[in-house]
Amino acid sequence: MDVSRERLVRIFGISPRAINDLGSRGILVKSGHDCYDLDLSVIAYTSHLREIASGRGGEAAGQNLTAERAKLAAIQAEEKSLKVAKAKGELVPADAVAREWIAILQRVRAALLAVPARAQQRLNLTTKDVSELDLEIRAVLTEIGTDGQPAQ
Repeated sequence: MDVSRERLVRIFGISPRAINDLGSRGILVKSGHDCYDLDLSVIAYTSHLREIASGRGGEAAGQNLTAERAKLAAIQAEEKSLKVAKAKGELVPADAVAREWIAILQRVRAALLAVPARAQQRLNLTTKDVSELDLEIRAVLTEIGTDGQPAQ
C-alpha cells in the first residue's frame, strides 16, 4: 500500500524533512514522487531504529557513539582531576570562600563607617563636617552594594 509523505509524518511522528532524509538514504522505500511503500518502509525504518539502539546504526551512528564516548571520557577525566586536586588541598569549597569574603567585606564596611569619627578626633571637624563625611561614605557603600547605581 502506498502512502504520502504527510501520512508517514503522522505515522512515525517525525518531520517532513526527516522523511525526505530517510527516503534519500534508502531507509524508507519510495514508490513514486512523495509516495512510499508503507509495509516496506515500516519494516526498514524499524530495522534502522533497532540498529541505532544496538549501536550498529551505520557510520553516522558510529560517529555519534564515538563522540559520546569521548565526551564521557573527558567528563570522567575532569572528575578524576577534581578528586585529586581536592585530595591535595588545592580546592576550596565555594561556601567557605563566600563566608571569608563576607567577613572581609564586613570588616571593610565597619572600618569605612568609623572614618568620620576618627577624622573628627584628628582634624577637629565640626559635627556638620562629620555628618557630611558619614553621609558620603554611606552613599558610596550603597552605590557599591547596588552594582554601581547611585543611591537615590
